[in-house]
Amino acid sequence: ATALSGDATVSATGVVTIASGAIGAAEITDGTIANADVAAAAAIAYSKLAAMSTGQVLLGNGTTPTATALSGDATVSATGVVTLASNAVGTAEITDATIANADIAAAAAIAYSKLAALNTGQVLLGNGTTPTAPTLSGDATVGATGTVTIAANAVDGTNISIASEGTGDLMLFNGADWSRLAAGASGELLTGNGAGVAPSWQTASSITGTLLQHPVLSRRVGLGLATATNATTFTGIGIPNPTVLGGAGTANPAIVGATNFFINYATTAVSANANGLGGAFTQTRPAYRPKLSAVIRTDSTGGASIANTRMWVGITEATLAAIVTNTSGTTASTTDFVGVAYDTNGTGNTTDWLCCSGDGANYGCTTTGVAVATNTDYTIIVDWTTGGNLVCTVNGTSVSKGTNLSTNAVNLGTQISITTLSAAVRTFNIAKYSIEQN
Repeated sequence: ATALSGDATVSATGVVTIASGAIGAAEITDGTIANADVAAAAAIAYSKLAAMSTGQVLLGNGTTPTATALSGDATVSATGVVTLASNAVGTAEITDATIANADIAAAAAIAYSKLAALNTGQVLLGNGTTPTAPTLSGDATVGATGTVTIAANAVDGTNISIASEGTGDLMLFNGADWSRLAAGASGELLTGNGAGVAPSWQTASSITGTLLQHPVLSRRVGLGLATATNATTFTGIGIPNPTVLGGAGTANPAIVGATNFFINYATTAVSANANGLGGAFTQTRPAYRPKLSAVIRTDSTGGASIANTRMWVGITEATLAAIVTNTSGTTASTTDFVGVAYDTNGTGNTTDWLCCSGDGANYGCTTTGVAVATNTDYTIIVDWTTGGNLVCTVNGTSVSKGTNLSTNAVNLGTQISITTLSAAVRTFNIAKYSIEQN
C-alpha cells in the first residue's frame, strides 16, 4: 500500500484533502468559473482585469459590461477627473428655484432682455424686500426713452434754493445760471442796467432820466357821472369836468328800461358836427397805459335811427369826428388814438362796433362782432393797460388788437361823440364814463 501525496492526501477515513495551491489554471477547465465560485469579498485586483483605454469605464449595457469611453455632456481623465462639456447644463439640468445669489458671477452682466418685461414708465424699485416695478407718478413721470417730465405746478418755493439766500433776496438769471441778488438797503430802488447786464440797487438820488421826470407811483382813476334824471352836464370825480366838443347835453329823464341816469346829446343839422365828451387831451400818456369805460345808449328819439352816423368811444390826442373807420386795411393819419367806433360810411364793416387804433402814422379797425342797434344800452371798455395790446369789449364780448398802437409820448384825453353824416339830426345818450391809468 502506498500513501497519497502531492496535490492531495487521504485520511484513514478516506477523506481526500487537496493541497494548498494545488489548483491552478491547468487544473481549471476554461470558461467554467461562475459568479458563485467568486467569493463576495474576493476584492479582485484591478490589475487582474483586462486593460482599458484612458477615459474608458466599465459600463453596463444589459448584458456583458463593456469598456466604454465617456462622451456627450462629460468626459473622464485617466485619474478619474470628470469634465463637463461646454454648454452641457441647461434649464432641464437645473432644479427649479435652486439658483442662489452666490451662483451668479459678480461680473455676469445679465442682459436686460432676460428680465421680466416692464411697462412704459415703470422702474425697478427697491422697497426693503423684493424690488417691485411701479409706475413713476406724483411730481414727475418718465417716458419709454427715459425722458423725465415734471408735473405742472410741482415746483414751488420750497423746492428752490440758492446759496446764502436770505429774506428779501431776489433770484435772477446771470446768463449761465440762476443766481442771488441780495436785498437792497432801505430806500434803494431796483434799477435796470441794459440788456445783458444784471439789475442793481441804487439810491433814488443817484438815478437820472425819465424815471424821476414821470413819477407815477399809483393808479389814477377819474369818473364822469350823470347824477340825476335832470342832469345836463356830468359831475367829474378825480378828473376835471369834461367839456363838450360841440352842441350841448340835455336832460333825458325818461328812457324806458334804463338803469342809469342818461344825458342826451344831439347833433345839429350840420354834417360832421362832433358832440359828446372830451377832456383837454392832457389827462394821460401812452407810457402809463389807460383804460376807458363808458355806458351809452343809441338813438332813442322819435323815428330813432343810426343811419348816416359815426360814433366814437375813445382815448385820443385830437378829435376823432373826421376819422373814417377801416376794417379792410389801414389809412394814413397823424392822430394817436385807441377806441371803439361805429361808422356807416366806413370802409369795410359798417354794421358792428369796431375796435380801432392809430399810431400817428396809420390807423385800422377790426370788428368786435357786436352789431349796433337803435335804442340799446352798450357798456363799452377800451383797455390799453398792456403795452402792445388793445382789448375792446362791448357788452361782454372782447377782441384784441396788436397793430397800429402808438409808442409816442403824446398827451391823450377821452372822447365820446356822435357825428351826423347827413343833414339829419342824430342823437345818443351817455350815462357815465371812467378813465383809469397805472
